[in-house]
Amino acid sequence: MFNKSIRSSMILLLVILGLLTVVAAQSRPPARVPDISSIVSKITHPGNGASLDTAKTGPSPQYGLGWNYVHATNCLMLTISGNDYLVVYPEEGGYFYTTNTDYQNVIEPACQLNHWLAFYVIDSNLDWNEVYTYTFQ
Repeated sequence: MFNKSIRSSMILLLVILGLLTVVAAQSRPPARVPDISSIVSKITHPGNGASLDTAKTGPSPQYGLGWNYVHATNCLMLTISGNDYLVVYPEEGGYFYTTNTDYQNVIEPACQLNHWLAFYVIDSNLDWNEVYTYTFQ
């Protein structure tokens, strides 16, 4: 149907488009991860919580009661006093953490792909009891 040169050109075009897609997906700069020692001293209890004090660039985040939506850009597993914490560093600043393995298993894939997360904060200490993950960035 097509001669060899047209077919080869089409294949070359598809390969180039595929490579450009990979480059675009990997071009987002990683978020700055704060010093671990500063986080360890601020996590006061196991469970689910958050903090506002490690803002990236721009204004500090304004998390409050109810649903808080963030881009999960980096995650870190660490152990404090025998509890394994998954700490999420959102692009918007601050961090959310959990010791609940069910929540950890839900959050970690979203963190690897920089997807949106929603945390439902239940008190002024920024403790949360629900998380929702989105399938997009």
